[in-house]
Amino acid sequence: MTKQEIKNIIQKGENIAIGFKESKNKLPKTLFETVCSFLNTDGGTILLGVDDNGKITGINPNNIGQLKKDIANLANNTEKFHPVYFLQINELTDRQKEILKLIVSDNRISRKKISEIMKINTSAVQKHINTLVEKRIITRIGRTRGYWKILVKPENNNQNN
Repeated sequence: MTKQEIKNIIQKGENIAIGFKESKNKLPKTLFETVCSFLNTDGGTILLGVDDNGKITGINPNNIGQLKKDIANLANNTEKFHPVYFLQINELTDRQKEILKLIVSDNRISRKKISEIMKINTSAVQKHINTLVEKRIITRIGRTRGYWKILVKPENNNQNN
């Protein structure tokens, strides 16, 4: 998600699919109430580090790793969620987003073609693809004549920059 997209979301304010949660150093107490609400509808996006008035308060950069772990641990806690639910924390680089867009538009695109379009070498493309595979966003079905399968809806990964 680009900075401009985040600004646009904040400007529109909270709604049935957008929630703001202030979170400098720890997860807000109401985070999982909002998650449950989104799970019982068509989903949504939660912006951590934004207060209820839409003011960006930020997150302490030293705590980002711990916040991610806390989200993962709580999402797998059957006392919070039953059945448990995999919550996605999306952190893709701009290049990974661009590669994903190319794959969405042509699921049979080759690494070489991606390399030519993006004007980067094939080993760099491979590195980014490996990351997308490790994050379980894409997988390869077949080999040379195979295709890419998207495992997560692109709009959920904010690929529409």
